[in-house]
Amino acid sequence: MIRVTDPNPIEHVSQQFKDAVNAGTRQWFVELDVYFDGPEEDPTTLTEEDVMRFDLLEEIASPGTDPIGVISSNEFEFTLSNDNRRFTPTNDESEYYGKLNPNVLVKPYLGLKRDDEEIEGVSLGTFWVRDWRARSERMEVQVPCYDSLYKWGQLYVPGLRASRDTTFADFLSLVLGSIGLTTSDYVIDEGLEVPIKVGWAPEGKLKDVLQEICHGIAFVDMARDGRIQFRPVSILTEDDVVFSFTDEDQITSIHVPTEMRGTYTRVQLTQSSPTIRPSEDVLRISKEVPGNGSAELSRASYRLSPVALVERITVEDTNNTVSISDILTTSVDMSCTLSNSDEEDQEVTVIATGLPIEKAHTRHMKVDEDLEETIEKRELHIENNLMQDDQLVSDTLDLIVELVTDPHRFIEASVRGNPAVIPGNTVSLSDPSDKIQDETANIIRRRLSYDGGVEESYDLYRVVEVS
Repeated sequence: MIRVTDPNPIEHVSQQFKDAVNAGTRQWFVELDVYFDGPEEDPTTLTEEDVMRFDLLEEIASPGTDPIGVISSNEFEFTLSNDNRRFTPTNDESEYYGKLNPNVLVKPYLGLKRDDEEIEGVSLGTFWVRDWRARSERMEVQVPCYDSLYKWGQLYVPGLRASRDTTFADFLSLVLGSIGLTTSDYVIDEGLEVPIKVGWAPEGKLKDVLQEICHGIAFVDMARDGRIQFRPVSILTEDDVVFSFTDEDQITSIHVPTEMRGTYTRVQLTQSSPTIRPSEDVLRISKEVPGNGSAELSRASYRLSPVALVERITVEDTNNTVSISDILTTSVDMSCTLSNSDEEDQEVTVIATGLPIEKAHTRHMKVDEDLEETIEKRELHIENNLMQDDQLVSDTLDLIVELVTDPHRFIEASVRGNPAVIPGNTVSLSDPSDKIQDETANIIRRRLSYDGGVEESYDLYRVVEVS
């Protein structure tokens, strides 16, 4: 199989592949690389002779109550023929005995035979096995998998220092680097090079941190090449069509529901305008240090928080016998070790002096008055401390208003399928029988199913037009 591994495969597959996708008769091929011996070892490649079926879910957003507020992990589940029980974890006669474990790396590829008899396929992503579900009454094994965004999303982001005069992209890199990720693990669109005067982030699981700092600014999902990708919400305005679906060669059904769950009559976007206050004591705390011993001051919260910079830390003690070391400061707290060289216990005061961040906010509101005459008033709130740039705020507000005040922006389509198209791509839809003609829309969710043949369903937003 000729493998296309680019994260945006529709731009790199051949015209012959595109022709084969739309052909009346299609012959599909599967290659499933399973790294039984570890990610650094050569994989075992299973084919359609082993793979009975699989399902792939990819998404960048949810058409529900908050259309731009979800961190989206992809899901992949495949089913293998197991009539000889070689994929049964407890079968000690199998060549895979002891290797059918959780967290096995899996890389699926789906290909088509072209007119020239070559098989060309695309990567469907990078996944990790949850478990191997071999049932004794069925001659098959089901294997659900998760992607690296889910895996990394469970890692804990520690408290970080505030960043000044940076960009959203650079601040993202700082957060990701705190859990050991490098630029080989993620890609940040250049459209996210927007200025931030002062940036700070909560600590917690990566998925929760990203949920907070990316809300309203960036879509976060897993690219086909195994990297987390961050793309600006402005991709919903992209009208450069990469593939056309018509009722003559692709569309089996299409539906434009009246989507009220994610429809709002007004949007309030809160802009953050932080300023740096003059230097002052942000922490003053007492601590007892035992004689000839030490005491840990752990996660002491500032009385003024967040703090842009801790300038100095001092210790007040009557005998001048207590020293301070192992200092760790974040934007919200500090830790250190206090050591006492005197035989007597000492009561000391630790003082941190720094530059507090003054949080100020400006609320911007837009109302669709015509819609409020039709449906009950509903208000969507978008607030993000990193949404500080005037142009970003203006553009985001215009986009979100156009998106969420249109109850007919959402499209559901069932198609024969093109695995080279991904969420975030702009496509055109034409099905005159359903009164859809050359409609341009962004894919936000796709479900692909293989069982020898391929079929797909798409959730799409009409391309948002803003002035």
